Amino acid sequence: MNGGRATLAIVRRRIDRAYACDWLGRFAALCLIAALFAPLLGRTATLVVLIIVLPLGGATESAHAEAMRRTSFFAMPLYGRQLARAYALAPVVTALAAPLGFFCGLAIRHEPLAPGLGAIVLAANIVGALVALGAVFRDGVQAWLYYALTLVCCTALAVPPLARLPHAVALSVGLAAVFAFTALRAFGETLARYDPLPF
Repeated sequence: MNGGRATLAIVRRRIDRAYACDWLGRFAALCLIAALFAPLLGRTATLVVLIIVLPLGGATESAHAEAMRRTSFFAMPLYGRQLARAYALAPVVTALAAPLGFFCGLAIRHEPLAPGLGAIVLAANIVGALVALGAVFRDGVQAWLYYALTLVCCTALAVPPLARLPHAVALSVGLAAVFAFTALRAFGETLARYDPLPF
C-alpha cells in the first residue's frame, strides 16, 4: 500500500456515516440556536462565541480523540507529517460544522456576518481543531496545556476584530495560517514519536 492509498484509507475510516450524522447534528443545533437567539447577542458577544467559545468547545470534546487513539495505522507507509494531514482532516471538517450552522442561522434571520469576519471565524475554528490535536496522545496536565494553548491562540485571533484594528481580517487570517501550520507540524512530530505500545 502506497502513501496516497494509506492516507485515503485513514480519511475514509474517520469520515463515515456516523461521522456525517454527527456533523449534521452539530450544524443543525447551531443553526437553530443562532436563528432563535442571535438577536440577543451584540457584535462583541457574537465574535467571542464564534472565535473563542466554539473552537474551545470543539477542542475539549473527547469522543473523536478517543477514537483516534484506538486506531492503529502506524504500520502504514506514512511519515509523521503525512499521518498528521490524514488524521487532521476529520477534526477540521468537524470544527467547521458549528460556525457554518451559526452562519446559516444568521442568514435565516437576514442578519449575515460580514465576509471578512466570517473568514476569521472559520480560520479560528480550524486553528482550534489543529492546536487541540496535540492533546490527543497526551493525558492529564499535558493535555490540558494544549487546551489552554487553544484558548490563547483563538483569543489572539479575536483581538484584531474586537479591537477594530486596521486590516483586522488580514492580521487574524495571517496569524491563523502561522498557528495552523505550526500546530500541524507539531502534531506530525508527535505522531512520528508516538509509541502505541509503550514498555
